[in-house]
Amino acid sequence: MTTHANPAHGRQHRSRGGEDHHGEIVPIGASLEPETQLPEVTGGDPGLGGLIAELCAGVTRAYEAAMAADTRRSYAEGWADFVGFADANGLPHLPETPDDTRHLGTIALWAVWSLEQRPVLGYAPAGVERPVEKIGLAWSTVSTRLAGIVNGFAERGVPSPSRHPALKRVLEGLRRQYDCEPRQATPLTTTKVRRVVDATHSVSPRVLRDGALVVLVHNGVHQRGLERLRWDELVVLEDRWVFGTGSRAICLVGRPEDAELCPLQALAGWRAGGLGGAVAGPVFPLLDRDGHVKRDASGVTPASTHQALAKTVRWRANQAGLQTRAGAGMPDLRDERTTRAVLAAMELTDLIGLRDRALVLLGFVVASRRRNLSEFDVGDLTLSDRGMLVTFRRSKTDPYGRSPRKVDVKRLDDGRYDPVAAVEAWLDAYAKALGRPLVPGDPLFPRINRHGRIATVEELNPSGAHGNVTSLHRGTVPSRLSRPAISAVTKSRAAKAGLSGRYSSHCLRRGLGTSLAEAKVPIQDIARRGGWTSLNTVAVYIEDAEHFEQDIAQMLGLGEEPR
Repeated sequence: MTTHANPAHGRQHRSRGGEDHHGEIVPIGASLEPETQLPEVTGGDPGLGGLIAELCAGVTRAYEAAMAADTRRSYAEGWADFVGFADANGLPHLPETPDDTRHLGTIALWAVWSLEQRPVLGYAPAGVERPVEKIGLAWSTVSTRLAGIVNGFAERGVPSPSRHPALKRVLEGLRRQYDCEPRQATPLTTTKVRRVVDATHSVSPRVLRDGALVVLVHNGVHQRGLERLRWDELVVLEDRWVFGTGSRAICLVGRPEDAELCPLQALAGWRAGGLGGAVAGPVFPLLDRDGHVKRDASGVTPASTHQALAKTVRWRANQAGLQTRAGAGMPDLRDERTTRAVLAAMELTDLIGLRDRALVLLGFVVASRRRNLSEFDVGDLTLSDRGMLVTFRRSKTDPYGRSPRKVDVKRLDDGRYDPVAAVEAWLDAYAKALGRPLVPGDPLFPRINRHGRIATVEELNPSGAHGNVTSLHRGTVPSRLSRPAISAVTKSRAAKAGLSGRYSSHCLRRGLGTSLAEAKVPIQDIARRGGWTSLNTVAVYIEDAEHFEQDIAQMLGLGEEPR
């Protein structure tokens, strides 16, 4: 194995069409799209062009169906990364002759660079240069990309480089140096799942703020008055709150007989739940995309302009079906029925909370992988008075769907943590937000945009030139929550619940196994419930559950008092 060039850092490029994630690896070179080359297995009379084109499309679909989508994506990423490294450093990535082995040296150089010198960038907002989080990838990541490189050579009819004795020895040496015990996901056991579910019941700060806005507009506060309200100018009296003094003072009278439309209770809820009990600054400050209060470089919180507040109220009114003209002032919310309709429509904006609650509880109780949570359709669930029957059409151990697995979930008396009640509440809100009854083919867990609406998929171009794009038009197919997004939901919900650890979607599956082991459920029943084919995997969960159960030091007599 020989090579005639030394590696040097090439240009760093971001992946095309991807999102910025924390700890994203810097892709080197071209797109991550695979350079798949199908064998020349089709042909025939050019006069059969239409038929041949249709058959070729079928061959392509069959070729892609032979490998899971995640595997194809991972392999394509590994191959494109290798090719980009070779091109950036002037190294060959394919043999020019059957006896050419220079590409083996390129693989060895790529592996060493990936482990020792590759910069890994952290997350940063758009327009801000991302910092280097660490140098070098984990061996598990490099080995996954090596599999993609080997697959890339196989698709091009090149003998597998992993069989060459010299390269095989180099990779074995790297494994000895950098391979270590994989970091296990922290199990989300029953106690932790309860904490996560409790966190999903909290109303978002943006909903609290917009609800207070709607209630104040209903009680006659002008949009310019909303902009002037400040907590440090508040005077609390027995039955009213007064903001400011003199002719510009704004007086809000309480309505104890109608808590939903009481301005004092709405403002109190916004201050306690959204601002954390703020006693200074504007009542309605600027919020960022996540609903947090914005602050400038000096730490001052700017107030939202009256135009922005009016736009927010108009948007909330439009959600309730009220037609308002863009650029107009505040909508007419003097009627109580109209205002209650706007407030009721705002409850649907907590779709994310309802969806995530159902996702966490369902994923936990049936020990689902993220693939299944992403692929579940509404038709895979059968609800009855006794509970819910969940059908796994395909799984990791049954990729062809020859033996669909069915898992039953019984109803609980405590509705707060009942997976069946959570799924029913989600499906009801899902249908209302979609504006039509759900059909069996609808994805069980769709994407929801930051405005609280179901993101749908619409085919703009049947030829696929534009592909699938996100749309907000009703009547189209809801966009399915991706597998990485499933992990992101679990991780973010665990963080909001104040849990520390390494969390991903696998935490739900691992958490069920650990929880059942803690409950002394037999190992065969645990394996049957989670669909585990290997009892050795279940034994790991039992071992985790049995930590600290036996006091070995006490049993050895180390705790006895000396005579």
